[in-house]
Order: sequence, then structure tokens, then C-alpha cells
Amino acid sequence: MGEMSRCHVRGARLQAEKAMRVLENRVEQGYHRLNARRAATRQLRDAIDGARKERLAAAELQRKLSAQLEAARARALSLLHASHAACLARDKARLPSSRLEIFKTSS
Repeated sequence: MGEMSRCHVRGARLQAEKAMRVLENRVEQGYHRLNARRAATRQLRDAIDGARKERLAAAELQRKLSAQLEAARARALSLLHASHAACLARDKARLPSSRLEIFKTSS
């Protein structure tokens, strides 16, 4: 009967060792999955940070271009007003000379 008990204890010990190996293997696989997910998360975070920086750079460029466009519009408006003033001055200067020509031809 002692022999049977030793076989039973040995079998139970082997089963316990096998169960420990299975559990250790599961823990190791869990670590690998966790590390893979961390790496994927890190890549996604880096992509998000890159997109955020790109968006900020685009917004800054948009702001600068809008300021340049506004300045160009202001210059164009200034030139338009100056051109209009010059046309008015030209027309005003021509008016007396055309009256003189009419006066000269009628005399």
C-alpha cells in the first residue's frame, strides 16, 4: 500500500508541475500580448502626436497666409483708390482744356 501512495503522490506532484508550467506559459503569453499592445499603442500615440503637430503647423501657415492675403487686399484697395483719384484729377484737368479748345474753335 505504501507503494501505491508514493505513485499517487508522484502523479499528483507531476500534475501540479504540469499545471504550474501551463500557468507560467499563460503568464508569459500574457506578457507578450501586453507588450505587443503597448507597442501598437505607442505607434498610434506617435501618429496622433505627428498629426497634431501637422495640424498646428497647417493652422499657423493658414494664419500667416490669411494675414498676407489681407495685406495684399489692403494694398489693392489703396491702389484702386489712388487710381480713381488720379482719373478724377485727369478728368478735372481735361475739362478746362476742352473748354479752351471749344472757345478757340468758336472764335
